[in-house]
Amino acid sequence: MIKNSFPNGQEETYNDDGLLHSFDDCPAKINPKGEKFWYKNGFLHRLNGPASVKNNGSEITFWLEGFKVSENVFNNLSFDLDGNISSENPIPVIDKFFSRIFIFKGLVYTIERDFQEAVLIDSFSHSEKHKKIKL
Repeated sequence: MIKNSFPNGQEETYNDDGLLHSFDDCPAKINPKGEKFWYKNGFLHRLNGPASVKNNGSEITFWLEGFKVSENVFNNLSFDLDGNISSENPIPVIDKFFSRIFIFKGLVYTIERDFQEAVLIDSFSHSEKHKKIKL
């Protein structure tokens, strides 16, 4: 774990790879306004609460592996014994660039244009993989 404190009051925590990363459920980034952000390997992510807390807690957003999810979706998630997301139903993701992204059994997928297959996205690099599932 690498901690940095800046003259403006900002604090950041990094993993050994130099990516913003939260440890022990502490925010990886606290800016001078007191806004808090939780990260996992460089992506906004938190399993037990909002990953972004602004305006003294009045503005919160939920993120999983760098993808924004609604509070309702987040509050209905279930987890396996290892703390991984466990769901038999796809979890819709809010994303301004992709409208057809979802999380299924702990993996992130994007739906192909023909709506017949979904392509696995590597959640750590957000790049497409070749594994596909039939819808």
